Amino acid sequence: MTAKKQNRLWFLYGAVFITFICIGIFAGSHHEPWADEAQSWLIARDNHTLAGLLYAVKYEGTLPVWHLLLKVFQLAGLDYGHIYIIPLLLTAAGVVILFFTDAPVVAKVMLPLSYYVIFQNAVSARSYAMVFPAMMLIVLFYKDRYKAPVRYHLSLFFLGMSSSYGVIIACSFMLWDFIMMLRVKTKAASNRKFIITFFATGLL
Repeated sequence: MTAKKQNRLWFLYGAVFITFICIGIFAGSHHEPWADEAQSWLIARDNHTLAGLLYAVKYEGTLPVWHLLLKVFQLAGLDYGHIYIIPLLLTAAGVVILFFTDAPVVAKVMLPLSYYVIFQNAVSARSYAMVFPAMMLIVLFYKDRYKAPVRYHLSLFFLGMSSSYGVIIACSFMLWDFIMMLRVKTKAASNRKFIITFFATGLL
């Protein structure tokens, strides 16, 4: 690909990103949070110790990573009316990562403006807002997962920590990797570093 064509593509990606941000801010500022979004915010707000927060989230059906993230933004001074900023920032990070992957250009242009990404992830303040950036990290690192298994498995770990949905998806990736390790004539079966990071991630 010529430098001129590459520059045109990045100009296109920049336009897509700016459009994504503008739509996300408009939709987020007009979005009325649902009860479960408010509940997560209140759990983070009303528990001032880690032990209290861990106790409060045990019936939430998800790990407390989202609530801890909300707590950080609350301590930074964010008010509830601007809760949409958190998923918007997370999804924006995922969109930037997408631009650096080997995904087709049409996917890089259309995916950030799709309903799932621009509303379900970027506007709805739920724990699965972390799923999209984690998935994009996996897409970015998957091709070289045997050469650099640590960053690949850290991406799987991040995905698993994001939400119950993330746990299912991460376990699906790991099940496939485990099957590959059982097959003797594969890179997974002969890569000691990959096997070690695989089981370390599984234990975590």
